[in-house]
Amino acid sequence: MKKRALMPKMAVKGIVSNGIVYYPYIAAVIFAAFTHFVFSSILHNDLMEILPHKAYAWLILEIGKGLLQFILFFFLLYANSFVMKRRKKEVGLYSLLGLEKKHIGVMLFLENCIIYVVTMAGGILLGLVLSKLLFLLLLRLSSISLDVEFVFTKEAFGETLRYFMIVFLLLFCNQLWEVGKARPV
Repeated sequence: MKKRALMPKMAVKGIVSNGIVYYPYIAAVIFAAFTHFVFSSILHNDLMEILPHKAYAWLILEIGKGLLQFILFFFLLYANSFVMKRRKKEVGLYSLLGLEKKHIGVMLFLENCIIYVVTMAGGILLGLVLSKLLFLLLLRLSSISLDVEFVFTKEAFGETLRYFMIVFLLLFCNQLWEVGKARPV
């Protein structure tokens, strides 16, 4: 059997067999995606057009979103480095068993793709379910009595997918760097 045919199976097995490390990581990424989606949904809601002092509110939310993205990136970088630290022995064993670093890189890429799909689906679904509640809470806290509805926005959906795709690509590059530095011994 060719090594390429084994890669998807090894990627799934790597996630499942290292569940004690991956499941909290997946939960953290789902929470990060949920947070980003809700924040972007509020920013792209039609309410922003009818708020008093809408320019200030929009500016503050934009700055907050940038700060949130900055924090989420470093949080996920730290969580990913923790996962890779726990898997160094496994990667070294794969190397000793004859897998080249490029094959290990392909396996890690497939793992990242699987985790990306699962976490984006989970985070955005959780965001869809809870965003209306959080939106109503925000209106209540700000004492704004407007008759508006919270609607799903394609912009927030696309922004969340794009942001996390970039983050996952950067995390993958970091993983490749770690694999490149690793020695089987």
